[in-house]
Amino acid sequence: MRTGPMAAGLTAVLAVATGAACGGDPQAAQRPPPTASAIGDQAPRFTSPTNITNPYLPISKTQRVEFRGTNDGAKVRAVKTRLDRTQPFTIGRQRVEAAIVEDRGFQDGELHEIALDFYAQADDGTVYYLGEDVNYYKKGKVIGHEGAFRYGRDTEILGVAMPAEPKPGAEFKFENVPKVGSEQNRVAKLGGEASIEGTNYTEVLAVEGLVLPPREGGQVLRPRRRPAA
Repeated sequence: MRTGPMAAGLTAVLAVATGAACGGDPQAAQRPPPTASAIGDQAPRFTSPTNITNPYLPISKTQRVEFRGTNDGAKVRAVKTRLDRTQPFTIGRQRVEAAIVEDRGFQDGELHEIALDFYAQADDGTVYYLGEDVNYYKKGKVIGHEGAFRYGRDTEILGVAMPAEPKPGAEFKFENVPKVGSEQNRVAKLGGEASIEGTNYTEVLAVEGLVLPPREGGQVLRPRRRPAA
């Protein structure tokens, strides 16, 4: 999942939840997880797209989350906040109001990026990624907009932020936008426990991802691992 100073290259993240049940479509477990694809006449249904209840991407329950780590010796921090407004998209013949998550990235304490990310949950529990507005900063000034895109304007391919029923080995694309970038994800592990800064989590989902091209703020970067959440 693209985020400023923690993006690009070979990535490894953890999504955590206390329960594995997903609401929505009772037959979702019988279907393979969706990959990013052009929808044609097969548009997902969105009855309450901003009510994101997928336990592995609990945006509705988690209004603010913070990531910390290091990158090439620099201290990096990302703060994601669910905003109280939405962004409309047209998917198939539906008007879909997407939830907006503000992503602020810092490097050695200095603001590096502010992005607005757009998410919508379909009725089967799949959370789709519909794009991002991006501003990169250096010494308080905007220096670029690398990676910005919107579904319906720059691509007709829906990105999958989280399948309704993720299973080990399943692959899905967070984004796949020509001339912008691609992120291929694979569910590496589902279940078990993890302890992060003294907090214990159960039903942990481990995701491996490859982000291409490895660019950030107009500069080509070396592949690197993203700090785990």
